[in-house]
Amino acid sequence: MQSLFGIDTDVLMVVVLGALVGILAALGFTALLNRVMLKIGVRNLPRRPAQTALIVVGLMLSTLIISAALGTGDTIYHSIRYSVVEGLGEIDEVLAPGDTEQPDLRGDPYFPIERFDALVANTAADDTIDGLAPLIAESLPAVNPST
Repeated sequence: MQSLFGIDTDVLMVVVLGALVGILAALGFTALLNRVMLKIGVRNLPRRPAQTALIVVGLMLSTLIISAALGTGDTIYHSIRYSVVEGLGEIDEVLAPGDTEQPDLRGDPYFPIERFDALVANTAADDTIDGLAPLIAESLPAVNPST
């Protein structure tokens, strides 16, 4: 996954890690300065072990569910991206009608075959180009009316 809620995951990780370190430092500093508050906050742990264990297990389970959801999203994102890239084959560059400022190609969803033939003729002597191939691709929804 590249972003979560529109925020880059690397930036998000650094911010959350910094916040965690800051909170832990503040808690440690407060515990050192005020021992009474530390004892009040920790005294229920040995008094109610079942409730404490239930809270810890609940927090662990919720963390596991969120991590699994994010991991599944990453896996699906990577699988779809990999499938699309593999489906393209070994392509270095793609030319499309919307990529140019020429008025004859604006608004037409297809690259004219005459323009393709001109590109083939112009690049025939170039040793760095292995080949050119035309492609028509459409994305459409599909419905099976029998089911």
